[in-house]
Amino acid sequence: MSWFSTIFTRRRHYRDLSVTIAEHLEERTEELMDEGMPRDEAEHTARREFGNVALLEERSRAEWQWPRLESLWADVRLAARQLLRSPGISFITVLTLALGIGANTAVFTLTWNIVLAGLPVPHPEQLVQYTMTKGNSVIGLSWPEYTILRQRQNTSSDLLAWNSDEEPVRQGSYTHSEKIQLLTGNAFRVLGIQPAMGRFFDEAEDEAQGAKGVPAILSYEAWQSRFHGEASALGQSLNVKGHPVTIVGVMPRGFEGLTANLHPMLYLPMSFEVLEEGEKDATNAGQLDRYVMGRLLPGKTLRDARAELQAITPTVRKEADPTGIFLGQFFKDFRLVVEPGRSGVSWVKMVYERPLLVLELLMVLVLALCCVNTTLVMLARVSGRQSEYVVRVALGAGKMRLVRQVLIETTLLVVPGLLGGVFAGWLGAHALVAMLGDRGTPSQMDLRPNAVILAVNTAAAILVALGAGLWPALHAAGTNPAKGMKAQSRSLSSKHLGGWAISLQIAVSITLVAAAALLGGTLVHLMTENNGLRVQNAVIADLNLNDLKLKSNQRVALTSRVLQRVQSTPGVEAAGYISAYPMTGYFSATRMFSVDRNQIIHSKPSLFLLQATAGYFDAAGTRILTGKVSANEAGAINNCVLSESLAHALFPDQSAVGELVYHSKMGLPDGADMDPQRACRVTAVVEDAKFVSLRSPAPEMLYDIENAGVERKFYDPSGILVVRGKNTTVAADAVKEAAREMMPQGTTTSVQTLGQLMDQDLSRERMLVSLSGIFAVLALLLTALGLYGLLMRSVTLRTRELGIRMALGAGRGSILASLSRRVLIEVAIGVAGGLALAWMTEGVVRRLLTEPQSGSAVGIAVSGGVVLLIAVLAAAVPAIRAARIDPMEALRAE
Repeated sequence: MSWFSTIFTRRRHYRDLSVTIAEHLEERTEELMDEGMPRDEAEHTARREFGNVALLEERSRAEWQWPRLESLWADVRLAARQLLRSPGISFITVLTLALGIGANTAVFTLTWNIVLAGLPVPHPEQLVQYTMTKGNSVIGLSWPEYTILRQRQNTSSDLLAWNSDEEPVRQGSYTHSEKIQLLTGNAFRVLGIQPAMGRFFDEAEDEAQGAKGVPAILSYEAWQSRFHGEASALGQSLNVKGHPVTIVGVMPRGFEGLTANLHPMLYLPMSFEVLEEGEKDATNAGQLDRYVMGRLLPGKTLRDARAELQAITPTVRKEADPTGIFLGQFFKDFRLVVEPGRSGVSWVKMVYERPLLVLELLMVLVLALCCVNTTLVMLARVSGRQSEYVVRVALGAGKMRLVRQVLIETTLLVVPGLLGGVFAGWLGAHALVAMLGDRGTPSQMDLRPNAVILAVNTAAAILVALGAGLWPALHAAGTNPAKGMKAQSRSLSSKHLGGWAISLQIAVSITLVAAAALLGGTLVHLMTENNGLRVQNAVIADLNLNDLKLKSNQRVALTSRVLQRVQSTPGVEAAGYISAYPMTGYFSATRMFSVDRNQIIHSKPSLFLLQATAGYFDAAGTRILTGKVSANEAGAINNCVLSESLAHALFPDQSAVGELVYHSKMGLPDGADMDPQRACRVTAVVEDAKFVSLRSPAPEMLYDIENAGVERKFYDPSGILVVRGKNTTVAADAVKEAAREMMPQGTTTSVQTLGQLMDQDLSRERMLVSLSGIFAVLALLLTALGLYGLLMRSVTLRTRELGIRMALGAGRGSILASLSRRVLIEVAIGVAGGLALAWMTEGVVRRLLTEPQSGSAVGIAVSGGVVLLIAVLAAAVPAIRAARIDPMEALRAE
């Protein structure tokens, strides 16, 4: 008999065997009857000669079976039938697991893509990257820094450098703005990657600086979408910002650049920058836009690289900038650091790494809560089937068989929860990306569940199944047939239905509620504190002047006309220009100094400088504290405005209004050159404004006041317009109408409210609050359902006992006390443990997120009180129901 027949036609063979045995018996019976024996005696004799028919059939069938597999299959079918006997409870349990696993899938999908995923290169863990940092600000290195560092370091096999930009790329007659990444010629050797087609450029071609043409590497995605994956793409010519380049190769599939979520279309040699800006600008010691990466030598570690960098940093800074103009003055406070480079440079990671770690911490608690809830469900099932287990043990079932049975039932709950959770997590990951906001969001992130994400969630599901099923399985395996046959066994078992699980569930719930309260308080604090910007009725407009091919005087004239047109619109209360977008992480590093009335020099090496017109402050809602913002007068010293903190720093013991602030001169100490032409006169002091981010302290700012329409040496009209109107609609319409009338045809204008910018800036806080709030609600719901279900099960199992006690004179108060006493002890233990766990968790969250301002012992206590109230309400209903049991009805209960 073939294995195919054994598996799929076994039942037919069973029937054929029975028929064959019956035919043999009938044939022997007829032979005996022919010899003169009566039929009854002949049938009896034939069966006696043939042997035990049932035993023979069983032994024959055993030859066609796999006893272990069929035993397992029988347990699976029994488990499925048991679960279907109470479909409502089973569905709620599966839904709970799906929500928990789905939340874990969504959060881990973002964590993997933003934090954990490495570059698709061999051994990405060996990569390190060098940057310049100051607090949360991160910039690159200058070209001289890179070349000196490359010569001096000995921990990496070599160092590569890259930077990125967006440039117009012409293909045939079509021109598109595309992302470009410039790489040093040794980059591909350091990374250890091979082209999908063609070849890479090398160091010789990079050093040639385009003398023999500029080679270009096409991204795999662009090769597929623009050239349909055809080999004819090689050798084709493109034009990048007026310079011809030739495609010589295609990047390997999956490689999307060294800057996360940038997705460059083209990769060009670093020397291409010399063609654009000239040798002087491309090698300027103050142009800190090169990001540097190296591959550690065998046996070297990140600690070795950090120790070496600390030793050689003074030499690198001195040789890269001998005059000290940039690294000794303007960027003096920036440190040269080396960090893991397995993911490349990721701005999204810098913003969201810590919040995602907080969410992963909360996810561990959520999965623990789902595990405990499933444990309670399985304990209730096991306790209600004591009679079944007693009979099975009495008939010879081993303890491992009972353990396996309970674990199979738990697995049948977890598997659909896992499948539903992965799907829900995929949807949730998209929702989270949408929640992050528009600016800096990884819009092209691959959110499909990959092997790593599926493996992590499968492992989590297995742990939940083991954690939820192990205790109930051991409880079932501990069945004692002798004690189990006693009538009181059911009531005895009901007293031990997972009190520890209730305590753990309450502790975890308090922790999740406290975390949600902490994060929610932080968001409220950031939204309500005075940040120096008034969001009501204000809009920000980007007129995209940088895309226009206009000379400086033409740009200045255009900004003046647009501003005048907006200011003349009815309903507009104030309008002004600013040189940078607020709430985008923008920062500047300008060195200035002052001389107070005591002739003491006060220097500011990394001053935050903005250019603004006089109307900006009213438009942005930044209050003027002293003085008056006024436009510049012809031939006079330029006016400027100081933030309150900067005014105190530069003029600590006097009013800053009317005083001069000087631009530091490169190569000279502050105070050596006090030329009034390099100074500005302070006309006003305004309140501190959180211009960079609501979660960052307000910087010390100097506003260089510009006259719209008047060209100055340092004036760079960026086309960022701030407008305040009677409402945001009036303000936005005024900008759009002015742009239609005054701007060249085809120019795009984006308009956002100031409130929208702040909402985007707080996107990570909103994500944290939204998810932690969902986790907290889920925790409260599961706690209430778990406690209610446990007590209801206990009341059901003890109905007969309670009836007897009431028939013997027990009052309802004593019944309530007997039911509540143990539960209240377990709840009290859970509350005490929860308060301690919440305190520790809050400390971890505070360390991960430096900005939380709200949350204290009071908040934790309130969270404990909320969970305690929910627990008491959930326990009250079954207890009251038990106290109202009719003794006569209870005595009839089975």
